[in-house]
Amino acid sequence: MEDLKERKLEEVGNGQLLPILNESEASSTVEELRGLLDPLAKPQLIYLLAQAGSQYPSIAVEIKSVASADSVLQKLFVRAIQEHGEIEEGVIIYDKATGKSRGYGFVTYRDMESAQRSLKAPSKLIDGRMAVCNLASEGLSSTSPKETMHWWSVT
Repeated sequence: MEDLKERKLEEVGNGQLLPILNESEASSTVEELRGLLDPLAKPQLIYLLAQAGSQYPSIAVEIKSVASADSVLQKLFVRAIQEHGEIEEGVIIYDKATGKSRGYGFVTYRDMESAQRSLKAPSKLIDGRMAVCNLASEGLSSTSPKETMHWWSVT
């Protein structure tokens, strides 16, 4: 007769039950973990990180440092480009694999005059790094000021 191990089950945020693995079953390489995490939805990832952060202080410290660093850089970026006019929308592009900024983003100014002002001063030093503004367009027939976007790359 085969020796069967009895496993405890833990309820996950969505009500699904998962087995609690022992230490040898749980050890994985970074690549294995990335493969497991990649298909998960954002709420599942948030749940897992919150659980890990509440159980392991070192993970909580890492989560806080990453969250605050992105927030600080975004505030510096917005403050620097907001001098040209009111921003309707801004998006920073992130690498899916690493979660780090890819060094560029898109900004939509509320009016065309603001967009033109940003093009007249296309380079700006932000936190010791040079940001460059270029005109971007959503489509070939983009004529509305709200459809005119500018992308900023940071080097």
